[in-house]
Amino acid sequence: MEGPLRMKEEYVEGGFVSPTIIEERVPEQLKGALGQAANAFQQLPAPIRDPVANGLKVPLSKLLLIFYIHS
Repeated sequence: MEGPLRMKEEYVEGGFVSPTIIEERVPEQLKGALGQAANAFQQLPAPIRDPVANGLKVPLSKLLLIFYIHS
């Protein structure tokens, strides 16, 4: 094989974003459960609550790419 080789690591990420809930569209039967879930979320420790509220990126896999550069 001729020419230099170049290796590159690439990470594939998946993102989790908190859903936006429009309270006027929530059925009456679910409003109590929604309020309880919101209160439980607010009681989580800040190191957990803040990343989840701002969107969470999770590594899905790591790719190792090897390029052959033809000179």
